[in-house]
Amino acid sequence: MTRPEYMPAARARTEILGVSEMTMWRWRQDPSLGFPPGVKIRGRLYYAPSELRDWMERNRVAA
Repeated sequence: MTRPEYMPAARARTEILGVSEMTMWRWRQDPSLGFPPGVKIRGRLYYAPSELRDWMERNRVAA
């Protein structure tokens, strides 16, 4: 079994999501969105990039 890869929340926010800190905070606070919870390691928040990409794909809406 392979270990999941994690990246710091700030890096995930800018490199994967492309949103502000406040937007990511709002997404995390709204349970109806099903935003990935991430993991805390030594008090810092990390996300698996694959989980964020999957979440974005599930929530994509045509413009």
